[in-house]
Amino acid sequence: MKKIQILALSALLLTVPLGIVHPVYAADGTKQEQQQKRPPRRPQLTMEEMQTVLSQKYFVTPEETKSLIDSGTGFRDLERAAKLSYVSGKPVKDILALKKDEPWQRVEVLIGAVGEKAYQKDLELKAVNLERWWGIPKKVGMRYMRQGYPMHYVKVTWILAKHSDWTMDAILKDKKYGENWKAWCKRNLGIDGETYDAWIGEYKNPTYFPGKYF
Repeated sequence: MKKIQILALSALLLTVPLGIVHPVYAADGTKQEQQQKRPPRRPQLTMEEMQTVLSQKYFVTPEETKSLIDSGTGFRDLERAAKLSYVSGKPVKDILALKKDEPWQRVEVLIGAVGEKAYQKDLELKAVNLERWWGIPKKVGMRYMRQGYPMHYVKVTWILAKHSDWTMDAILKDKKYGENWKAWCKRNLGIDGETYDAWIGEYKNPTYFPGKYF
């Protein structure tokens, strides 16, 4: 009799789906894998680095940056307010005061930082920084960015033109869609990637902090 009971119990256990025996372990394993795949948090900028970014990009004084950060304003909000300040002409602190009660899109409308005006002022800011940081004439930056070329393209093209007998217009016209700059340089200038990096590396971005802000 006992033998029959044991056999019956064994048969019952065999009918239980194996997947439900270890649900907790499977879930835990998936959670651990997700945590392992998650990239590490980016290190935060120091106060000095935040002051550098906001003064170099948007003309906010180091003193104002420190005061606003110390009062609890997050860096990303402060950066956005600084850009809108340049576009609209409104003080940064006034823009942040509006942000306390309104979403950013509404703030942009309230201060007039929308439409063609905002677009042109954004281009102007980039062109001003091209000149401040690397000596690229503002009118050159405006000309090419109004054609749709990003700020980085203007910088790289200007540097390559200085190192060769190519004009900026000729470089941009010849560059193939999807072709990276190193490939273009190898094809037309006969230089390797190391030389390209050296040329571009002569013109540092004062607001770029690798691994922190870009």
